[in-house]
Amino acid sequence: MDKELIPTCNILGVDIAAIDMKWLVNYVNENLDAVRGDYICVSNVHTTVVSYKDKSYRAVQNNGLMAIPDGGPLATHARRRGYRATQRTTGPSFMGEIFEISFEKGYRHFFYGSTEETLEELVANLTEEYPGIQIAGSYAPPFRKLMEEEDERVIKMINDSKPDFIWVGLGAPKQEIWMAEHQGKVNGLMVGVGAGFDYYARNIRRAPEWMQDLNLEWFYRLMQDPKRLLKRYITTNTSFICNAVVLRKYKKEPKVDEPKQNILIVHNYYKLPGGEDTVVANEKRMLEQNGHKVYLYTRRNQELDRMSRFMIARKTLFNHTTYREVRNLIKEKHIDIVHVHNTLTIISPSVYYAARSRRVPVVQTMHNFRLLCANALFYRNGHICEECMQYGPRRALSYACYHDNVFYTYLATLNMRIHRATGILKHVNFICLTEFNKEKLLQLKEINPDKVFIKPNFSVPAKTKVTGEILPQFAFVGRLDGYKGIRVLMKAWKRYEAGGGDHQLIICGNGEQMEWVERYVTANKLANVVIKGQVPNAQVKEIVARSKALIMPTQLYEGFPMTLVEAFSVGTPVIASDIGNAGRLVTDEVTGLKFKHDSAEELADAINRMSNMAIDREVIRKEYATKYTQDINYKRLKEIYDCIK
Repeated sequence: MDKELIPTCNILGVDIAAIDMKWLVNYVNENLDAVRGDYICVSNVHTTVVSYKDKSYRAVQNNGLMAIPDGGPLATHARRRGYRATQRTTGPSFMGEIFEISFEKGYRHFFYGSTEETLEELVANLTEEYPGIQIAGSYAPPFRKLMEEEDERVIKMINDSKPDFIWVGLGAPKQEIWMAEHQGKVNGLMVGVGAGFDYYARNIRRAPEWMQDLNLEWFYRLMQDPKRLLKRYITTNTSFICNAVVLRKYKKEPKVDEPKQNILIVHNYYKLPGGEDTVVANEKRMLEQNGHKVYLYTRRNQELDRMSRFMIARKTLFNHTTYREVRNLIKEKHIDIVHVHNTLTIISPSVYYAARSRRVPVVQTMHNFRLLCANALFYRNGHICEECMQYGPRRALSYACYHDNVFYTYLATLNMRIHRATGILKHVNFICLTEFNKEKLLQLKEINPDKVFIKPNFSVPAKTKVTGEILPQFAFVGRLDGYKGIRVLMKAWKRYEAGGGDHQLIICGNGEQMEWVERYVTANKLANVVIKGQVPNAQVKEIVARSKALIMPTQLYEGFPMTLVEAFSVGTPVIASDIGNAGRLVTDEVTGLKFKHDSAEELADAINRMSNMAIDREVIRKEYATKYTQDINYKRLKEIYDCIK
C-alpha cells in the first residue's frame, strides 16, 4: 500500500496523520486488503512526548501504517501549522465507526488484551449493540512477555480466526510495541485502542460529547483516575507545551536525537526493466534500514502509449502535473531532500523546479550521459561519438541519434538546451558514479563543480556463499548486443580455440544478436561455447564465482558496470575493455586484465594469459569490501546528504 498518500504533520518527531474520521474510515474501507499485517497507532500527547524522548518508541510510532491524532492538542496543533483538515480521531470512536458498518461489510474482529472478564463483557455488549457483528475471537494475555512458543501459538490462533481487524488493548506503550513486533506476522489490520476495551465493556464511562468536542476528555478521565493520571498529565502536558508550542513559536525546534532526513526518491521507469530500477530499490531499502523515512514518486513510460506526439512533447519538456504533485509531497511529508534518478520521459526536469520552489535541495544521480548526449551513451553507428560535446546538441539531429527518430531526437536536444539556458542545473547537486563520469559532466559550464560528488553503486552479496573449485571456464554476462561487444568476444574466442585453448565460455544473456551468435558458433565449429540465455541472478553469481574470469568486452563508456562489481564481490577477476569506466575500474594484473576495446586479437591474448595466471582473489574481495558494500555506500550517501542540506 502506498503510505505516501496519507498526509502527515510532524509533531516532536512523530508523523501524526493530518486527517479526520471520515477520511480515516474511507481509507481503511478502500484499502483493507492492502494494509493487512500493518498497524495504526492511536496517538495522544503522552505517547508523542514519550516518542520525543525515546527514539526506539518514536520509530515504532512512525513505522506503522499511520499514527492518528487521538489527543485533541495534537489535532489543534496540526491545524495551527496549516493542516486545516486535521480533526481528533479517537480510538474508541474509530471502533464505533467500524462496528457500525461491520455487518454490511462482513468484517470480522479479534480482540487482544485486557482480562478475560472484560473481554466477555465486551463481546456480549457488542453482540447486543451491533446485531450481526462477527467476533472472530479474543485473547487475554498474561501480564508478562510471552515466550517464543506461546507467541507463535497466539499468532496461529489469530490467523486461523481470519480477522479483518485486530483490536489491541494493552495500553501505551506496550500495545504499540506489540503491534510493531507482529507487523507482517498477523493477517489483519492492528489498531491499538488502549481504554477502548473498557469503554465498550462499560467498565468506565466516556466523557460527554460536549467535553470531547472541547478537548476536555482528558479532564474527565483525570477525575475518574487521579492517582494514576495526575503525574502523567503534569509532566507530559508541560513537556508538550514547552517543546511543541513555545519553542516552535520562537523558531527553536526541539532537538531529536540523530535526525535522519526524510527523502523523496523520484524515478521514471523505462518500458523495459533495467539496472537503474535495481539501484532505486536497493537505495530505498538501504535508507529505510538506516532510519530514514523514504517516499517514492514514480511514473512509467508505458503511459506514452496513450499520448499524442504533442502531449509527449509537453510532458518531456516540462510536466506541470509532476511539478504540482512533487511540490505537494514535499510539503505534506516534510521532505528534506529530493533524490532524482531518472526523469525521462514523463517526469521531466520539472522536478528540479518543484524542489527549488520549496527550497529543498535536489540531488540527481547520473546513471548515464543524458545531460551531455542525446542518446545518453556517447555511442553511434558502432563507435564512440562525442560530437554533441564538441558542436552542441543540434549535432544529434544530423544522425537521429535517439531511437533513430528525428522527432524524439529533436525533443531530447531541445530538452537539454532549454534547461541549460534556464540556469536550473546550477542549483542541482549531482552524484556521479565514477571519477570518469564526473570529468565528463564537468565539461558542461552550466554545472557548479562544488555540487558534484562521487558515489558508486553497491552490490548486495549473495545470501549463500558460493563454494567449490574454480572451473576451467570464462563467463560473459549481459545483453547480446553489438555495443556490449559480443561480436568482438566471439571473434576473440575463435582465435582462442584455434590456438588450442580448451576452457569453456559460458554466455548468460539474451538480445538481438542471439541468432548471430548461434550461427557464428555453428559456422566456426566452436566446441567450448555454452549459450545459456537468460539466467536467474543467483545462478549467474555462482557461474561467475567459479569462473577463471568475467569477460566484459563493452564498446561503451558504461555508466557504472554492475556486473563488474558483482564479480569483485565473489573474488572473480575481470577481463575488461580499456575504455571508459570499465577500464578505470580494473587494475591490470591485480583485479583483472585490460585490452583495446575493439581488438579481438588483444582480447584473445588476454584470455590466454588469464588461463595460466594466478590472481589473488582475496585482493579482489578486499577491493569490493573497501569500495562497494552497502555500509560504505550509505556512509558516503549520508555525507553527501549532510553536505547539501
